[in-house]
Amino acid sequence: MIKFIFLSLFIVSCSYSPFSKTTLNPKSRKIVEQDLKDLPFGKIPVQINKYVLKWIYYYQGRGRKHMRRYLARSSRYQFLMQSLLKEDSVPIDLIYVPLIESGFTSHAYSHASAVGYWQFIRGTATSYGLRVDGYVDDRKDPVLSTKAAIKYFKTLHNMFGDWYLVLAAYNSGENRIKRYIKKYKVKEYWTFVRRKILPRETRNYVPKFLAALLIAKNPKMYGFHNIKYQKPFSSDYITVKKSISLKLLSKEMKISFSKLKKLNPRYLTDWVPVKKGSKIAVRVPTSLKSLAFKSLPKSYSNKPFLTFSYYFYYRVKKGDNLSYIAKKFRSRVSSLRRLNRLKRKNFLRIGQKLKIRRRTRVEHLGSNLIKRNKTTNKRAVSSIKKLRKRKKISTKRILRKRLAKLKKHRKIYKIKRGDTISHIAKKFRISIKKLKRKNRLSSNYKIFSGGYLIIPK
Repeated sequence: MIKFIFLSLFIVSCSYSPFSKTTLNPKSRKIVEQDLKDLPFGKIPVQINKYVLKWIYYYQGRGRKHMRRYLARSSRYQFLMQSLLKEDSVPIDLIYVPLIESGFTSHAYSHASAVGYWQFIRGTATSYGLRVDGYVDDRKDPVLSTKAAIKYFKTLHNMFGDWYLVLAAYNSGENRIKRYIKKYKVKEYWTFVRRKILPRETRNYVPKFLAALLIAKNPKMYGFHNIKYQKPFSSDYITVKKSISLKLLSKEMKISFSKLKKLNPRYLTDWVPVKKGSKIAVRVPTSLKSLAFKSLPKSYSNKPFLTFSYYFYYRVKKGDNLSYIAKKFRSRVSSLRRLNRLKRKNFLRIGQKLKIRRRTRVEHLGSNLIKRNKTTNKRAVSSIKKLRKRKKISTKRILRKRLAKLKKHRKIYKIKRGDTISHIAKKFRISIKKLKRKNRLSSNYKIFSGGYLIIPK
């Protein structure tokens, strides 16, 4: 029977586009419903209709390679996230929300600036206890983001009492769903879909989720064979009470920095800041927990980052959109909108000038300068805090002095009008390749006056 289901679904899917008009095969639908009667779907009802079948056909056809990749990744976090869902008595089938939202990757970033496995926007994330700043983004942590998602789902279920409406609100926002219920006197999700009341993305959201759920529970039944599932996420954590450098920690533990960074996607830089009187968790391989504890004293780092910001203008070209431009210049769509006073409905014009903010960061600024500073003896400490206490001067003044000293020692160069990469490289007698690598510039990146470049030794 299972083979027949797959064949019947696959035959239809070969010539099917999810955005074309759906023609149901009644026989195929009846067989699918019969086979699904006894499957454990938790508390979320699984309704098979033309909208759900449309997405099943899509994943079997055009979306097959994406679904295979998402299924392979799902095994890495499935047990971890399901145990958290079960612990809080919410349907474990919600595990398939990250499958359609992010494909189970922490690096997922949407056009609406949603980030992480569960695709939280900044406002929702912070309101549910997640930390989002220049150093830490808890939306990228599989445990913390899942706990926040559970709280959010509980809040939505208390509002609507229906899991389909909960999922619609998760995608579109609870206020919009409340407004539509009040305006149209409708409380049933499929009625919203049939009458095309909801936005297209939200009309497709629940059918897409149900299709992904069905396929993920029985991949072979739907023609997904020989999937190379990833190993389950396994790690332990150590509690850190002082700021540390992940690079130093990985060096002391004798593991690659990339491996340690992969376990800690929530930390955006290699420096993990810890406020006085607080503590933070750093994930490490389970087998190396004791070694990590021993390595902590040599990994402490109070060296700050000094960030310089400057602005430049970019002229819009054919095919450009805000998402592409934001990604190109390592910015955010929301930042571009705010800087250029653009509304959501504003379209870009070819030739239009966009104001863009660029940041240059100098890492571990303090210690190098203190060593070079003749007025500070050899026993002088590199910590800004200790230096401030000793000399009774402000942190800003220390950083200003260090910046002046840094410029004097040719560590930072302010780009002038008419400068080029080759001209600057020649001026400081270094290779273009070395200069670009130090500043993380792509091969076709153009420099702009007013910006800063770090000059390597």
